[in-house]
Amino acid sequence: MKKKLLVTATAAAAMFTLAACSETEQSAQEIFDKTMERQKELTSATANMDVSQVMTVDMDGETQEIKTATKGTMDMILSPLAMKMDADMTMDLMGETMEMPMDMYMTEDQGIFMQDPTSDAWMKLPSDQLDAVLESTDVQVDQTAQLEQLKEFVDDFTMEETDEDYVLTLNLNDEKFNSLIKDQAASALGDTGTTSDAEVLESMNVSDGMYKLTIDKETYDLTDLVMDFLMTMDVEGETMEMDTSSTISYTDFNHLTSIEIPQDIIDSAVDATNLQ
Repeated sequence: MKKKLLVTATAAAAMFTLAACSETEQSAQEIFDKTMERQKELTSATANMDVSQVMTVDMDGETQEIKTATKGTMDMILSPLAMKMDADMTMDLMGETMEMPMDMYMTEDQGIFMQDPTSDAWMKLPSDQLDAVLESTDVQVDQTAQLEQLKEFVDDFTMEETDEDYVLTLNLNDEKFNSLIKDQAASALGDTGTTSDAEVLESMNVSDGMYKLTIDKETYDLTDLVMDFLMTMDVEGETMEMDTSSTISYTDFNHLTSIEIPQDIIDSAVDATNLQ
């Protein structure tokens, strides 16, 4: 059960944020469309991530709580896709605290290299996992896909204008928005999802939540994405509540031309297929 909870929490964390009148002459639809167009011009960016999650589960008549906090930085190139991630996760699992580094390099031609949090050794993931990682990270790296999912709700956004930014806010307090969260969770799982995962997704219900998009008024770059939501779901017959707050800040647009994997990591990496 603990293993299932950890897998669910990680997937939800990988998935898996001001209501005011605006004086701008542009509508939320026009700003949203220009932001979508700007995404087509992006070649690289740096993302700073800050994600916290409290998961409460009723199991065998007892209420148990799991807290996770993830902070880190990811450099990204869109084509050909390449990443460098330097992050740390802290997990409080029923009174036991664990700290886990989440360092990774990935390029389409060399594959995925991840650091083992227990031994600090580097592993090269099997090549057949590359496509799954590419599928799950496309939404996170290129925001076009995620913005496309939000597009149908553009009339529900409220807008505030500051000196430098447009701030669009979507409150997820209606049944019609549950499909949005389910679609994004399914995208995070990609083709790796099982029948059990599908049942968990179907049971998801978002009772409260918010998306907040901060958009640069001059460039129409998406500079900050905040996602807060309170979700309940059923896992193996048990009820789970998940309170997640996620902030991603994007900087240094189009500044990278390549991401190089250090040679010592390539030389020392253990083939993960030999560990199975």
